[in-house]
Amino acid sequence: ASAAAEARASRRDAKADRFAMEALRVALARAAELPEPALSSVERQFRDAFADAEALLASAQKREGSRRALNAAVRSNQPSSTALAEALAAGLAEDDPAVLAMRACLNRAEREARDKNRAFDQDESARFASDDELDARVFASEARASRSASVDERFEKTFDAAEPSASPPEENENESSVVGRGSLLGGPGAHLTLRVVELVGEGAYGRVMRCVDAASESRFCAVKEFKIYEKDPDVEEVRRTSEREVRALRSLDHPNIVRHLGDFYQNDKLYVAMEFVPRTLLQILQAAERDDEMRDDGPKRSDDTSDDETLTMDVDERSTSGGLPAEDVRRYVHQLCLALTYLHARGYVYRDVKPENLLVGDDGVLKLCDFGFARELPGTDPGVPGGGAADANTNAPLTDYVATRWYRAPELLLGQPYRAADGVGGVTRAGYGQPVDMWAVGCLAGELRDGEPMFPGENDVDQLRLVQRCLGRLTPGQMMAFSVNPHNAGVTFPEEELGVREESLAARYGGVFDDVALDFVQGLLELNPKKRRTGAACLEHPYFRGLD
Repeated sequence: ASAAAEARASRRDAKADRFAMEALRVALARAAELPEPALSSVERQFRDAFADAEALLASAQKREGSRRALNAAVRSNQPSSTALAEALAAGLAEDDPAVLAMRACLNRAEREARDKNRAFDQDESARFASDDELDARVFASEARASRSASVDERFEKTFDAAEPSASPPEENENESSVVGRGSLLGGPGAHLTLRVVELVGEGAYGRVMRCVDAASESRFCAVKEFKIYEKDPDVEEVRRTSEREVRALRSLDHPNIVRHLGDFYQNDKLYVAMEFVPRTLLQILQAAERDDEMRDDGPKRSDDTSDDETLTMDVDERSTSGGLPAEDVRRYVHQLCLALTYLHARGYVYRDVKPENLLVGDDGVLKLCDFGFARELPGTDPGVPGGGAADANTNAPLTDYVATRWYRAPELLLGQPYRAADGVGGVTRAGYGQPVDMWAVGCLAGELRDGEPMFPGENDVDQLRLVQRCLGRLTPGQMMAFSVNPHNAGVTFPEEELGVREESLAARYGGVFDDVALDFVQGLLELNPKKRRTGAACLEHPYFRGLD
């Protein structure tokens, strides 16, 4: 009866729903053990309560399934009014974070469609008209590399790229392009043809295709096409982003960073070739969520499993409601820390850690990809390990709107840049650096383990609210920066909504992380970026003991 009441009271909260589901399962298992002889009126009332609990359990499972479906669609940027309607019909409240996130996703898609139609009428001949055409399209590049090895030799080296040519397309000779034509997988005079096999994904600045060498039909790579259209009002931003990504990929060489194979122009479009890795960490997480839904819908635990046995399970064995096994999470996070430590030592800040940007091969090796937001920090020494950390908290003029909101560190959420009211002086903005990457690692670790985003904020202010409910008030410096920003006028965070015990890291993740793992995550989610655990410090943490 108590469990049934708990389920009724928790309709609007995902975590409470899960707690109620487990409590109800235990209660129903106990009910099944009650004797069948004639029952007194009191016992019959309990029987009625258990029947009610069974119905509530089914409702809670349905709501939780709807939450997962909405969150997965939002993470994949797949707005769906149908999925939203089904979730509301399943009993999700209008203010449920999953509902709010989907509404924001739908609104954003609608705005982007309107803006796109207003901005320009793009020449369709410059695009792939359909996936059918995409599948059949063939593009080639003249290989003008400076190395003398043959194409076959480069294939033997796992698509080891040639040095890029310094010559841009003839039409762009007067522009400051840093990308050379024809540096893809070939020796002097070689002519390499790539056939598009399938479209893998598409983002704001480009699309990624899986391609095969048309001659051998056996050598695959990923090719990213950047959407550089002269009529596009954002063409300069796309060009800067694409060139920045190419510069970064050319200069980086690490087993946990996707390998650059070459770059070239075809019909004035920039293409970048990289090693092909079959799946993203987001896809692995979504597959785990589907498996968990199947378990929820399938047979319940056997009658001979007592409640005490459930309570004494090892952390690795406990259900994580769609999350990944503890050891898988540890290995993935370790590889990500290796990649970021290398990147930071080279003087870069990545600025976009999220499951979509982490690729995983069949061998379990994780690789960081998509370097469009990566920037070199001023005043760093790429030749010195950790050299990038010295300026990690300076007010370097870096772009303010970076990283997907759910993974943004507090210093990225303090408000948009502003000028003084009298217009005198420069622009005031909050500074940030490499610690923003490490915050995102902490958010990612929690999400991988329990299957839900750690801080799924609806906007920047809501994001800060969720962070502070879990971790407590921002630092005095951060509060000052937030308060004096005119964009935040009238926004406050009530004291009773800060450091809510039931939403602390220990309360939320104590059941899926052991003490060592929880300490590791706490060090990454330090509000003060100067005290936040660095990549190098992460690699020394006991959480990774035993990993190479």
